Amino acid sequence: MKKNNLNFIRLLFTILLLFSSFNLLADTVSTSFEFNDSGTFTIGTSPITATFSGGIAKTIGNGSFYHSGSHSWHVPSGTTATVTFETAAESVDFWFRDTTGASVSVYRIFDEANAMIATGNGTQSFVNVVLARAAGESPIARIEFQSNGGGDTVVDDFSFTANAAAPGFDPANPIPTAIATSSVAVELAEVATGLTSPVWATTAPGDTNHLYVVEQTGKIIRVNLDNNSMSDFADFSARLVTLGAFGADTFDERGFLGLAFHPDYATNGLLYSYTSQPVSGTADFTTLGMNDTADHQSVITEWHVVDPAAATPTVDPMSARELLRIDEPQFNHNSGNLAFGIDGFLYISIGDGGNADDEGPGHGASGNGRDNTTILGSIIRIDPQGNNSSNGQYGIPADNPLLGTTALAEIYAYGFRNPYRFSFDANGGLWLADVGQNSIEEINQVTPGDNFGWNYKEGNFFFNGNGANDGSVTDVDLGVPTGLIDPIAEYDHDEGIAIIGGFLYSGSNITGLQNRYIFGDFGSFNADAGRLFYLDSNNQIMALDLGTNTRSAFAVLGFGQDSQGEIYVLTNTTGTPFGTTGIIYKLQSPPPPPPPPPPPPPPSSGGGGGGSSGVILLLLTLLYNRKSTLSF
Repeated sequence: MKKNNLNFIRLLFTILLLFSSFNLLADTVSTSFEFNDSGTFTIGTSPITATFSGGIAKTIGNGSFYHSGSHSWHVPSGTTATVTFETAAESVDFWFRDTTGASVSVYRIFDEANAMIATGNGTQSFVNVVLARAAGESPIARIEFQSNGGGDTVVDDFSFTANAAAPGFDPANPIPTAIATSSVAVELAEVATGLTSPVWATTAPGDTNHLYVVEQTGKIIRVNLDNNSMSDFADFSARLVTLGAFGADTFDERGFLGLAFHPDYATNGLLYSYTSQPVSGTADFTTLGMNDTADHQSVITEWHVVDPAAATPTVDPMSARELLRIDEPQFNHNSGNLAFGIDGFLYISIGDGGNADDEGPGHGASGNGRDNTTILGSIIRIDPQGNNSSNGQYGIPADNPLLGTTALAEIYAYGFRNPYRFSFDANGGLWLADVGQNSIEEINQVTPGDNFGWNYKEGNFFFNGNGANDGSVTDVDLGVPTGLIDPIAEYDHDEGIAIIGGFLYSGSNITGLQNRYIFGDFGSFNADAGRLFYLDSNNQIMALDLGTNTRSAFAVLGFGQDSQGEIYVLTNTTGTPFGTTGIIYKLQSPPPPPPPPPPPPPPSSGGGGGGSSGVILLLLTLLYNRKSTLSF
């Protein structure tokens, strides 16, 4: 759409923009023809493209016929070639000449009304042609290049700018732009194999040589990072619900989900677990009605290691102290992350209770995520050594943001669907990945008291629960309150199905990723298609360029970070808590390319060639010279 110079037209245009979903999609596209193509080709992405026909993109070994690079677009003698714009261009910029200097080359530029608005002849050197249409002028529809004989017309370094009407909102594809692959290359080095479903990995204060890996099936595996050997550190499997939400060997979000070591673990030996357990005690928190039954209970437990400095420390199985117990209405959306902040308090992520759209039994009239009087759909912050909670088993920090209001005092932030993984950076910043419903996966930076809006919103988009039908994102505001916090980055389900939060990279092995947030996507329920991403300096999502090491496709289950800030990817090939296909990979830079082969030896002085033939000739010469002293 064009903008008219008249104030009235400008005002009308603005009103149309405000009261419709119409937007302008502007882009500049360029090419220096660094390829060979004798047919018709197109540059750009629809609807902003230019199609070249009638000429030849090529190199001819004469540097004077390239304005840059080693290729240009040639229009042969006696030929007229065209450049046609899918969306009429607001401006064009190109370099133009002929190969003879006889001014036999002509360009002609036409607008949408087919009126010629510019023309010129070529010379024996490149001339820069620039044409920009003013507001209210008809934009550029096509360009003709003609060679009238005796030589070629040559075009190089061609660019154009166009403004197209952006497509209307499509709930099936809310983010049309695909995630680009970064130039930062990484390799995945195997650290441990034969696991079942590793979902989290962390380090213990005072122990820099081991990674402590959470197996969803109940064990903590201690991995020696010096030799990659593994040993059992704890086994909580007897406490868990039976896994396999849909039967044996099927997907499940329950299990042993989280582990955190107390900051003073080296001296007090304390650690904390997040487990999915059968309903067996009175819940400290429930959203269920009198006639509703919980699917299971999420339980936070404190454990003790007698001697953390021992060569093979183990958790005392009799040391369990339950901090809190939560009724979970359904099997899914348990979250399960535990981590201590730099303030020394324990942060815990808790999902909205499961089901879909934050609806159904145990979800109240409007859902749990938006309700700050329920623990579901939130990050809570507690002092595990305190006792001023309702059950007396933990403390509530005095500076918790909602303390003293009608909200739940434990809540640090809320409005989450399934905040499966979060982590802290060195400055205490909280990075959280919230798994979406049917459309959007999001990354959030969390500060005290934030409301991230589920289920008013999914990512940056409004959300419509649609009653008994599947919920979906929409561009219609259905009554969203002010003050909600939007994510810093998001992607839709063309790119993945479930975000897996990671860590801010603080290691030294990968030069292009320092201080970048690394995360992934589970992949697919039908195939192993896990992906790895990071946020660039503008919080744009980039796909990591994985190296060439041979590996099976995998589901991304979690991440870990060691004491040096290096990052580990936790995977298996089933996407379920069954089997022994679990592998831990370490992210590292790819190896340097092999050195070039040595140059061939110089030819022999006789000019008869070099290499092995020269050596053979030398040996024959030596034998001949010794013939008088040898007998054959």
